[in-house]
Amino acid sequence: MRWPPGGGPPQVVYHYTTQAAFCSILQTKVLWASNALYLNDSSEMRHGIDVLNDVVGDRFAQFDPHDRAGLISYWNELTAVQLTGPVYVTAFSGVRDDLSQWRAYGGEFGYCLAF
Repeated sequence: MRWPPGGGPPQVVYHYTTQAAFCSILQTKVLWASNALYLNDSSEMRHGIDVLNDVVGDRFAQFDPHDRAGLISYWNELTAVQLTGPVYVTAFSGVRDDLSQWRAYGGEFGYCLAF
């Protein structure tokens, strides 16, 4: 995955949520995350890893080939260890008003929080 045209991550990301979850976020000042092992779509975790690898790969391309080989080796070791432990995720979108996000996360009376 690449960033949208113009490059770089979006300046604002959006979190779609139910009314009850929104009230909880305001009261506790906590945004909950889910264990990635229990997501309903196993491709979501793979997508996140692919995005991370794209970003890291772009950064590694800026290094001299000798240094790049060491960095790639280190990265592969690091991710092999990190990906075996629990990973928690929450959903954000770069789109301010997205029907699919409303349907998936908004519930009957949802909210879209901007970060």
